Amino acid sequence: MPRWLAPARAGLAALLIGLGAGIVIGGSGDPTTTDEYAQIVAERDEARSRATESAAEAARLQSQVDVFEAADAAAQAAEDAAALAAANAPNVEPGHLAIELRVTDKKCFGSAGCNVTVEPTLSIVANNDGVGRGGFRVTYEIQGGEDGPVVNTTDVTAGGNYTVSPERVSTARESDVLTAVITDVYYR
Repeated sequence: MPRWLAPARAGLAALLIGLGAGIVIGGSGDPTTTDEYAQIVAERDEARSRATESAAEAARLQSQVDVFEAADAAAQAAEDAAALAAANAPNVEPGHLAIELRVTDKKCFGSAGCNVTVEPTLSIVANNDGVGRGGFRVTYEIQGGEDGPVVNTTDVTAGGNYTVSPERVSTARESDVLTAVITDVYYR
């Protein structure tokens, strides 16, 4: 190397060592000590905080949406089930059936009236496929008794089968006639 370059080389080496020392010791060469770096770090931290808050808010809102959607789905399912039940329910009305009373026992006590035991009998008066399918309840009323009407129900099952219990009714006079009327038919 030429001699005239030696002082320049020594100066360059000193400069590099000085710069290196300045960076290591905390001179102006460390980018993490600048205001710009501090501002960028603060903005990053704020963005992270907003992102966390936004994620929490999004999760809260999603849970509210889920509640509303679940309630809507449940309401729709109930509506669908009711529509299906109505479509499959027998279309039986009180006018499709008749009820008669068969007297199975009658004991009279002169002017004190009578104790009458009757057994209701249902019959079909209108052609209706629903009667044979069953699955409905018939409410009936026995009228003409001394103590007012007697209300009872019976379940009609497939094939139009039903079971009733005999009813004991008191009448004021021996000539009083007991009658029965169907007041309601509803599906179980």
